[in-house]
Amino acid sequence: PEQTSPLPTWLLDQAAPGPKRRERLRAKLKIVARTVSRPITAAEQKTVAPLVKEKPKLYESSVLFRSEYRLADTGGKRGPLCLADFLVKNDGSYQLPQGPVLLAGFQVAVTSGSTTWFSLQLAGMLAPPANVLLFGKQTVTLRAGALALSMDGEFKLLAGDLWSSGSTDFPRDALSFSGLITLTQNGRTKFRASAAGAITSLSSNPRLSLSFELAVDFEQSIDAGGEDLVRLTAQSTTRAKLDFSSNGFSLNVTGGFNASVWLLLPPVKRVEYCGPFGCVTFDEPQILDFDNYEPRKVGSVQGGLDFKLTQSGVEIEASVDLRNIGGLNFGQHRFAIDHLD
Repeated sequence: PEQTSPLPTWLLDQAAPGPKRRERLRAKLKIVARTVSRPITAAEQKTVAPLVKEKPKLYESSVLFRSEYRLADTGGKRGPLCLADFLVKNDGSYQLPQGPVLLAGFQVAVTSGSTTWFSLQLAGMLAPPANVLLFGKQTVTLRAGALALSMDGEFKLLAGDLWSSGSTDFPRDALSFSGLITLTQNGRTKFRASAAGAITSLSSNPRLSLSFELAVDFEQSIDAGGEDLVRLTAQSTTRAKLDFSSNGFSLNVTGGFNASVWLLLPPVKRVEYCGPFGCVTFDEPQILDFDNYEPRKVGSVQGGLDFKLTQSGVEIEASVDLRNIGGLNFGQHRFAIDHLD
């Protein structure tokens, strides 16, 4: 509130009484505003408080947060990665489309208990003038006894200036896809193949990138009389990557394998020795602790292959490592070919 006080007598005597006395006194004074501050009282604070109610989970009621528009379980501003996360600017505010938007989402799943046998999800948003966001994901699981085959695939398209970075797994101005096939037996992976590709810089200088990975796990036992004597194990992994653009191309292929031979001894319940003076039989001999016998690796082979092809030439390198073959180590051997223009 404004505070006033009477003028001193010595100042009033400088102007004769009359209609223009106020103007004469004002001309002799310099008017300066004075501000006095104090803490606001509880009553005043209640009077001026905005009538806003906070609801922390209100965003979950948004159509952009529905399950069919969730592209990943993590990576979003509030947990799951949703379509709305691609409209968030660096300062945290949202960049809204300038015009009508076409929004569509679809999700279906076939489950039994905790197992999902089939699932399909499609989601997308189109905004003027040329902003496109599309996402698709599919999962198929097949089981037959101890074998289980799973097939997963997805594709992503993000084009236009409207979208923010959103997620590092969802590159801007790019079309990307990936697929994975896994075969397991009793929970152990026996075969795995994956492929991924992307076409980046769609609006300027398109670049094609493809990658492929194949992993195989092999195990076979040789038995005699129903008991395993020897076990063969092998693992191999092959990776390939192709990059192509207006600046050139490159193809890289790498592979590796590891094979081992294990000697096994079956549980022995009886040992019998026969000589010139008769036969001696030992039932469950304690002197030979066969039950606690650990498999022993009697040989292993490791190898690798690197192949590189560019417009400059070809590079090939192969290696093999022989270890513990009959108690001997033959060391590592390397073979390389470089053919550059």
